[in-house]
Amino acid sequence: MNAEAIANTLEGTKRSGNGWTACCPAHDDAHASLSLRDGDRGVLVTCHAGCARKDVIGELKARGAWPTKSNGDARPAGGGNRIVATYPYEDEHGVLLFEVVRFEVVRFEPKMFRPRLPDGSWKLGNARRVLYRLPNLIAASLDRWVLVTEGEKDADALASLGLVATTHHGGAGKWRSEYSDCLRGRRVAILPDNDTAGRDHAETVARSLHGVAAEVRIVTLAGVPAKGDAADWIAAGGTAEVLRELVRTAPVFDTGAGAGDSEASADERADTLTLDNFLAYLPAHRYIF
Repeated sequence: MNAEAIANTLEGTKRSGNGWTACCPAHDDAHASLSLRDGDRGVLVTCHAGCARKDVIGELKARGAWPTKSNGDARPAGGGNRIVATYPYEDEHGVLLFEVVRFEVVRFEPKMFRPRLPDGSWKLGNARRVLYRLPNLIAASLDRWVLVTEGEKDADALASLGLVATTHHGGAGKWRSEYSDCLRGRRVAILPDNDTAGRDHAETVARSLHGVAAEVRIVTLAGVPAKGDAADWIAAGGTAEVLRELVRTAPVFDTGAGAGDSEASADERADTLTLDNFLAYLPAHRYIF
């Protein structure tokens, strides 16, 4: 059973690029949130509304709409590792450019990530790099804050709260200058992982966005464990309302004073009114998610 055959058992089926979209069977879906395509190891399914892959497959199996034997959960190079998530990176029009595959690793590290092209090859080569959830980002109003995380799981967790979130392939230290152009004129809040690499990465991203984004803030999520992230914070009870307040009260990033000295930077800029400064001093209720 291939992607087309599975898609045809669902509602809202439509051809999309090299795959199909349809209504996700794992939730009450009115927006055809599920994408399906054939990979070299089986049918790949992703619910863009945030349903876990195992839940989607479980529903498909219950309907008799999933292959009884599939290699889709096997590591391409062997070794017994299992695919637990796939994160699609799409262009402005929703066309899949590549995806990041997360494995549950049997030995050594507890997780592993590898990029995969639509043709099933495991090297990106010259494939275009874009921000994660780019179509959602483009569709969002400029009035909304964009939350930048260090990983796809975090971005999806934030999106499940109704927030605009993105990240990039590769994690800490892999930010590319072209990503900043996608956030031009946006209000951006960066949510670093709770470790030195995460904090250093957040400042690198903030510096890249300074003068490009309308405003940049680095937001510390209190209470997360060492190496914890936004997904951990949400799992511990973090809400969209609390996060909005954290973003509102976080200092505005300034390359001269640094991320932790907003008062000094504000005084230094008081004599010169620029568009960025004007937007920074708008009342808090003008900032929306």
